[in-house]
Amino acid sequence: MALAHRWTSRNLTRLELVFAITVIALLMGAFLQRGLRVFAIAEERSLQATVLNLNSALRILLYDLVISGRTAEVAQWQGANPVRLLESAGASPNLETMMAYPELARFHAVAAGLGARYQGEFVSPDAALVEDGKWYFDMADSVLVYRVRNHEFFRSALPGPPQIRFRLEVRFDDLNGDGQYNPELEPATDVTLRTVDEYRWTQAGVNL
Repeated sequence: MALAHRWTSRNLTRLELVFAITVIALLMGAFLQRGLRVFAIAEERSLQATVLNLNSALRILLYDLVISGRTAEVAQWQGANPVRLLESAGASPNLETMMAYPELARFHAVAAGLGARYQGEFVSPDAALVEDGKWYFDMADSVLVYRVRNHEFFRSALPGPPQIRFRLEVRFDDLNGDGQYNPELEPATDVTLRTVDEYRWTQAGVNL
């Protein structure tokens, strides 16, 4: 008890004060990094869910066009804006397909689900001027772009502001081997948003 009294009553030396501040700073830094990492994980999961929803809706739309005999329209899909496709597709889906897949009614909702996060279509925009966490379609490169918010935990070989680019890709049986989709001869087998550039989310942030 006397020892504790002597410790609390005496003044801290300069060395002890520096040590205490250093420990507090380290603890605060570790706490901050862990907190930011939670936000990065949430962003990663949200991005995955958004792409999954878009891909699901695009595949249902592909099926609708195939059974309706409108496969020629699919030939225009390579590199198209998936948000525009889904928004325009909700107007008149095939009735039989609608009954089998009530999700068709959500075409516009899926695309509009990006809400204010989707900024529209632009030609070679300056990505630095796009707010973090937003989506837009680059008409020059034919890519749907997401601007990363938690960039401290993101790595990509793409120069410039942290972003993830997706290109709409129609997969088909290339029967004649020319690499070009011919809707009259070659059946489309799938449609997906393909990642254009390699990227990864890291466990530890930088510049914190």
